[in-house]
Amino acid sequence: MIVEDIRIKSVRLVEPNDNDKYQIVFAVDDKKANKALQALVDDAWEEEGTGKPRNLPYFVSEASDEFPADEDTGSTLFLANTTRIPAVYDASNVKIATEDMPSVGRGTIANLSTSTYVWTYKKDMGIKLNFNGLQITKLVEYTGGGDTFEATEGFKSGLGSTDEEPKKKKKKKKNK
Repeated sequence: MIVEDIRIKSVRLVEPNDNDKYQIVFAVDDKKANKALQALVDDAWEEEGTGKPRNLPYFVSEASDEFPADEDTGSTLFLANTTRIPAVYDASNVKIATEDMPSVGRGTIANLSTSTYVWTYKKDMGIKLNFNGLQITKLVEYTGGGDTFEATEGFKSGLGSTDEEPKKKKKKKKNK
């Protein structure tokens, strides 16, 4: 299934996460497309799964460091992943080489190729979205956190710049 005009919240295209997965967290702004993607997941579970799934690839986001609340479309986000580097294309449908991959930032608009799969591990079952490929249509380049601190009143460590070595304390001579 191709889901058009997704809005990327976070993505791992070249470097995997701590679980060795390339993943994308995204929102679907179009309400009809959003419901269609949720229905695809629900129908696949109904067809192949049993009982209640351990996890779903869509969720209501609560504000956290990893998944900030979606201020634009409410709080439904989707998660898709894969174990291999996904194919990425530009708006002209030209494949982008891994070494030429742009730094894709939050707010990038893209089309996503995805499918569902039901997984079983021991007694657990769940359903996931495969991250098959991505076509970037409007790039918002990630420029880094850019967080810098200003000097403020309050706690002072006495160490100075982090580039400097901490000063060694002089040993006191003991009087005999």
